[in-house]
Amino acid sequence: MSTSARLPRPSPETLLLRPNHRIGVDSCFIRWFRRNKSPSGVRDNGWVRVSVRVKPGASRTSVGGRYGESAGLAGVLVVRVGARAVEGAATDAVLKAVAKAFGLRRADVDLVLGATSRTKVLELHGQDSELSARLTELLGT
Repeated sequence: MSTSARLPRPSPETLLLRPNHRIGVDSCFIRWFRRNKSPSGVRDNGWVRVSVRVKPGASRTSVGGRYGESAGLAGVLVVRVGARAVEGAATDAVLKAVAKAFGLRRADVDLVLGATSRTKVLELHGQDSELSARLTELLGT
């Protein structure tokens, strides 16, 4: 008998139950599924990318208005937050404010670009038609 006996390979289901395992294909799918579902079942897979211009240190938090229009492109949505631009506090406040303005959960708003910049690109998950209509409203104010 060999001193280095092989242990049986665990099934993928048991691997997913371990808290500190490496991320494999199965766990990536489970994370994607958890993120893309809603209380009513499977959520619409629509999403909209929105460019925002952050104005930190404002007296109160608000979302609305345009920042610049160049070369026929639509303006950028202005987000004013009371938090200062220190250690990502303003970015967190922006994500919460945008989620509230669009009527979304904070988990439905992702930062795509601009972690340390005043101009950021956010991805909003929800129904395309509702998100686009709300964006048009907010850009008009």
